[in-house]
Amino acid sequence: MKGAGAEKFWERFDKERKSKGFSIKSITERLDLSYPLLITQRSRQIYPSVTTACKIAKILDTTVEYLTTGEELVNMAEESRGAQGANQKLIPLDVVLAMSHSSEEDMKLVRRIYRLPAED
Repeated sequence: MKGAGAEKFWERFDKERKSKGFSIKSITERLDLSYPLLITQRSRQIYPSVTTACKIAKILDTTVEYLTTGEELVNMAEESRGAQGANQKLIPLDVVLAMSHSSEEDMKLVRRIYRLPAED
């Protein structure tokens, strides 16, 4: 599907694959996808299928959210639940960074918005 953000998707794709040292050919081989198909989608600024986008994100060790929106998400596990990874919350990276410089009142608001546990 062609979309307004597809150009940015492919820019982020190129940035990530180059930083990891992958060629487009090596990615298509790992995806078990036709090289001409990926090149066509990339050159015509067409989003890949959801399945392909998920596989691309996994290969590039990033998220589909980052590839599609440019927004990095951070896992914020609820520590009160015990087991690591249980009930994970995905929070935009910029929000997490802003939280480190926030007032106590702002922190309460952010925790309520993202339904994070209150600090003890």
